[in-house]
Formats: sequence, structure tokens, C-alpha cells
Amino acid sequence: MVPLLLPFGVFYFAVKTGIDKYNFLYVWPYHAGTGLLALTAMHCLGIGLLIMQFCMLGFFLYWGTTWQFILVAILFAVTAMWSANWILSAPWVALLRKADDKRPAVFPFHEGIESPRFYNPLAQDGDDKTV
Repeated sequence: MVPLLLPFGVFYFAVKTGIDKYNFLYVWPYHAGTGLLALTAMHCLGIGLLIMQFCMLGFFLYWGTTWQFILVAILFAVTAMWSANWILSAPWVALLRKADDKRPAVFPFHEGIESPRFYNPLAQDGDDKTV
């Protein structure tokens, strides 16, 4: 039964890739990035490492040797300092503020900045195709 699943899985991902590629190229509008995704990914990476190392601290405290616990504690401290330094450093905060100035207005308190308009594929022939 399991070997029969492989061709169907390949077929699904091939069709899904084709549909997503078509949507990216012809349906969804292009938006230039501001770098916020990379900042968020790095922040989540640091938090994920801290959670994993904290769990490993508990594991080595209970099951491991003293040296294993000490080494993971040192790694945890270094990762915590790296994460805190990276999050609180001035260049990244300045980059975040710079990207925030370029962000389109989606809240009413952003005066003078127009909200982004999106293509509406369900619009009728006489209607405006953007929302």
C-alpha cells in the first residue's frame, strides 16, 4: 500500500507547485519586501534555540553527566546573550524603524498613506477589479 502513495504524492506536489507558480506570476500582485520577514525569522530562530537548549538543560540535569549539563548551560548563556544583543542592537532597531516608515497604511491613524489595493478575481465586468 505504501509504494502506491508515492506517485500520488509526487502528482499532488507537482500540481500544487504549478498552481502556486501561476498565482505568484499572474494573479497575486507584486509587493516589494521591506526586510521584516528576515528580522522575524532571526528573532524566532533565537527563541527556538533558547527553548531547545532550556529543555536540554533539564534533560541533562536529570539524565546526563555534570559535564554535559555545564556545557549546555554555557551554550544556553551564550545563545541568550546573542539573542538579546541581536534583538536590542541599534542597527536592527533602526532598520525596523526604517521599514516601518515604508509600510503601507492599514490602520486609520496612519494619515496620508494610501492602503494597498488587491486584485479581486470575482469582480464583474463593469466593476473595479481591485479592492
